[in-house]
Amino acid sequence: MGARLARAPSRHWPLHRQRRLRRDQRRRGGAYYVRHVAIRLRAPDRTHPGWIYLCGRDIDPAKLPPALVSALRWLPNMRGEEGWLLSPFTDEVGTITALHITHITPQGELSQVEPRRIVNRGPANWGSSSLLRYESGIGSEFVVAEGLEDFLSVIFAGCRRAAGVGNVGAFGRVSLPLNVETVVIARDGDDPVTKRDADQALHRGIARYLGQKLAVRITATPIGMDPNDILRSAGADGLKALIGEAQPKLGRFKPTAFREELYRLDDLAWGWARKGAATLLMFRLRSSTRTAR
Repeated sequence: MGARLARAPSRHWPLHRQRRLRRDQRRRGGAYYVRHVAIRLRAPDRTHPGWIYLCGRDIDPAKLPPALVSALRWLPNMRGEEGWLLSPFTDEVGTITALHITHITPQGELSQVEPRRIVNRGPANWGSSSLLRYESGIGSEFVVAEGLEDFLSVIFAGCRRAAGVGNVGAFGRVSLPLNVETVVIARDGDDPVTKRDADQALHRGIARYLGQKLAVRITATPIGMDPNDILRSAGADGLKALIGEAQPKLGRFKPTAFREELYRLDDLAWGWARKGAATLLMFRLRSSTRTAR
């Protein structure tokens, strides 16, 4: 990709340019700032800590699709010596609506200072339309994961249509393309006892995907691991196998959150979701079940 250094962040620009950017940001909203930053900066190259960080997670950017790598951005010296690795959230037509930011040390490691990851939001409705997206095919199956590293991992494993939602609570909040028939959730292996909130958020997301008239399959990710951990321990073939073996079941689980989200669906979405929900709950759902609620 050549040695291309990122442009300095706005706080290092001349004072008059900083003032103009802040004025425009107030007038046009966060969306202007997000797109302004994303357009001006350059993608990381092999010398940048962001590239080194991804390689350390067994995600070699040189082996990722060029279009995906060219969308990444690197900003140095944003929190002391730490830099930002940025990846754009986009809507269905490709407009940048937010930036996923990962704090990286000069040595190419994930920062140990919280917050280690943040989202620089654009328009107010970005969360209902935006994903970390990659599509290089037209298959009916779509793989979704949580964060940037998991998203890049499933692409590294050969998935041709994939997205990162940003966090576990965002599953199902964005409608997937209409030609998608099956969504595979490459879930994190959150312990249902120690990470109860995350586990229930996943169940709510499954209900929302069912309400989009989608067949839902969920990976059996080992507890304490995520898709990137599987990539690092079992390689791309191991992660590909985990995704391929995903099933429309969760085993034993407490269905409270799942059922609550199911009952929030409108009438049309409820009709679509009933069959898939019955498979997960292992009992038949009648129309009267929701009416009684």
